[in-house]
Amino acid sequence: PIVVPVSNKLTKPNTDSLLQNYWLAGFIQANGSFVIKTLRRLNKIENQIVIQVNQEDDFLLKQIQHTFNGYIGSRESCKSYYYSSRSFFNAIKVINYLDRYQVMGATLTAYWLWRKAYLILQNNKNNEHAGIYKFIRLKKSLTVLGP
Repeated sequence: PIVVPVSNKLTKPNTDSLLQNYWLAGFIQANGSFVIKTLRRLNKIENQIVIQVNQEDDFLLKQIQHTFNGYIGSRESCKSYYYSSRSFFNAIKVINYLDRYQVMGATLTAYWLWRKAYLILQNNKNNEHAGIYKFIRLKKSLTVLGP
């Protein structure tokens, strides 16, 4: 028989290897969402892509923030925390990671739509008529898909 030692100690994720395994993809799969936003500010339209991860405790979110930067906020009404990033620079880090360690199902579809929106923004196509139409279509598709 194989004897497995049991320990009551909590293990902490090693942030040095966070990008070297599937752990984060599974965490995003369970607690994350991809958002495409269109904001109107001073008669100007601003398009954004946002990744968000929700959790009851901020410990694991701090590990993600340490790796990707971004913001950690709290929702007092829900007694929960969230990691959020709308940074274009952080998005490419997330894309490089999720292209290697994929999420599954509807989350994968949401990721693909979000990634396409990133490419539109990267190529400055969101200011052209065709790019605006594609961006709006991606946003609607992601909204229909749900959180």
